Amino acid sequence: MFLIGPAWFTGNATIGNVEKYITMAGTWQRYQNDLLTPEGPNFQRWWGYDIFGKTIFHELGHDLSLYHTMNTGACNSEDYCSDTPLGSAIQTQFGYNPCCQWNGVPSQCTNNLMSYNNGNALTPCQLGRMHWTIENEIPLNKLCSYALNTLNVTSIGYPQVLYQARTITVSNATDPLKNGEKAVIIGQNSIDLLPGFEAQLGSELELRIETACN
Repeated sequence: MFLIGPAWFTGNATIGNVEKYITMAGTWQRYQNDLLTPEGPNFQRWWGYDIFGKTIFHELGHDLSLYHTMNTGACNSEDYCSDTPLGSAIQTQFGYNPCCQWNGVPSQCTNNLMSYNNGNALTPCQLGRMHWTIENEIPLNKLCSYALNTLNVTSIGYPQVLYQARTITVSNATDPLKNGEKAVIIGQNSIDLLPGFEAQLGSELELRIETACN
């Protein structure tokens, strides 16, 4: 999970990719602006599970292959789960709006984790999609799994600290691994550090050859 800013609070997640991560923007700025100013208009709202915990779980749902149960317009997005009806059906049959808080729609929310609300409910289909992802996609994130056959590293160090491919070449002379930084390079066939690569005093460089597990 990456905390970035400054920005108005928002969360984002990858979906359908080998690399899984969550980006949370503006969290620290909201903490400073609202929590540390008790008279601020959003003091009670922005701190606690309402924003941080709920949003983290919502974004984790995306990383585990869950889509929004709502969308813009008619709110009839397809989330590939038959037990989460389309927005129009939910509104007609039950009077709830899965578009709650989307584009300023002022209406009663559903209780599903993947709509924009304070709920945490998940359906059997959603749980099934999450379990399928854990069993079939998450293993691709193991350090012995190689998504890339070759990787040419031309800039080493933060913010990226892990480099992984079957064959790796490190060939940058102008951006050394700096004091206090650590990099881990994992390959299956070979790892080549070309002339000009520099790891400064106080940095840590780990080179590993791992047999492929995929």
